Amino acid sequence: MRCKSSYLFLQLLALMFFSTGTLMASDEKPDAPEKVSIGGYGFWQFGQIVQGWDRNAGAEISHYWTNNVLIGLDIKAQPSEHLQLVLSPEFYLNYSYPQQQNTPNSVRPFGFAYINEADGIFSFGNVEKPFLQASLGMFTFKYNPDGRNFGDYLFRTGTYPTYIITNFDFPAARLLGLHLSSDPIANLHADLLLTSEAFIYPLFDFSLTGIASYKLFNAIEIGAGIDFARLLPVDNVKTTPQINYNQSQTFYNSYINQNGDTGYYSFKATKIMARASIDPKKFFGSPEFFGSEDLKLYGEICWVGVGGYNAQNLPPGNIAWYNDLNQRTPRMFGFNVPTFRLFDVLSGEMEYFPSVIPNDYANVDRGLVPMPYLQDGLGTYNINDWNQGAWRWSIYAKKMLIKGFSVTGQAAFDHLRMTFWDGTTNEYESLTKKGHWHWDLKFGYAF
Repeated sequence: MRCKSSYLFLQLLALMFFSTGTLMASDEKPDAPEKVSIGGYGFWQFGQIVQGWDRNAGAEISHYWTNNVLIGLDIKAQPSEHLQLVLSPEFYLNYSYPQQQNTPNSVRPFGFAYINEADGIFSFGNVEKPFLQASLGMFTFKYNPDGRNFGDYLFRTGTYPTYIITNFDFPAARLLGLHLSSDPIANLHADLLLTSEAFIYPLFDFSLTGIASYKLFNAIEIGAGIDFARLLPVDNVKTTPQINYNQSQTFYNSYINQNGDTGYYSFKATKIMARASIDPKKFFGSPEFFGSEDLKLYGEICWVGVGGYNAQNLPPGNIAWYNDLNQRTPRMFGFNVPTFRLFDVLSGEMEYFPSVIPNDYANVDRGLVPMPYLQDGLGTYNINDWNQGAWRWSIYAKKMLIKGFSVTGQAAFDHLRMTFWDGTTNEYESLTKKGHWHWDLKFGYAF
């Protein structure tokens, strides 16, 4: 059934492509408001988990090969001078992890289609330089333009439980909702977003986010933002589940505060972000032998859940979570190594995240509670089991060989998560301690 639906999906895209091209060729004037443009892209990506950990199987991963292919379309329509419509479907062909004997689905390639972007963008004022743009729908968003792997923590972290998400060559987030952006004065950019949680339980809670950045001397950029995550819950019973502790329950969500009263952990949180970057080339005239990205130095810090909890231990010997803000504060910094135009960019990044719980959202999916999932129970919890990967690293390189064809590579100890045969992503990360790492190589095409 999946293959048939994917085949029909591709047929539909082909029909849209050829019919649109025919209409434009026969009827449309070049400058007509109804102008439709179509672009496309694709890539072949392969790599290897050199060393890692499979938490589901409780076994080491060693030299495991990965492989996938993606194609996508960018369809843009201009029904009026101020309104642009964007549709970007993607089709993904992947190979499952893990591949197992006697499990046919795990050794066959699988494909699925999804929406990468589907939104309308309205420009207020001068269309060449609008004072305000409003986007409504699903869109990709990135506020840290320099980060190649780490960063953009406002939208790529969960708070309770605390986790970080990274994806090779996609250091951004897909968001659903309303996005307002403006450049009210020279060198100042501001974003306001009202988004709905459409991917991780509890579904559809609304978050309000404000972000601003300012450029100095065309060489220094500073930015800050605040995210009121799940500020407006659609079902508060799910956002703040009141499940009291008792020894017979697998999942609970209560704690005792310093006054001896019972409190409940919530998916609600407030995140605060600050970032900065500097391009020193600007101070000495940006010599032509440097690439545009060479020598940039950048960093970001995000306090994930600034309120926290003043929880006390629950008998018998249970853990008081989320009392230490430092354990919920990822920091990253990066530097673009000068390659004198040999590469478009060659960046090295480091991340420090001293969390003492698993970097996963298993309890969100299974227990539907904002608590860490320890799998073997609280009785086996050891803080030293979960702080072995506080320092992470990434090396990223990209080169446009000819127009429309690029090569991208990365080696990293990051937050890699594998994909199962049905297209779902593993809740657990595959790299958990020093010595774990993976590499990927991607050949990309675009028109």
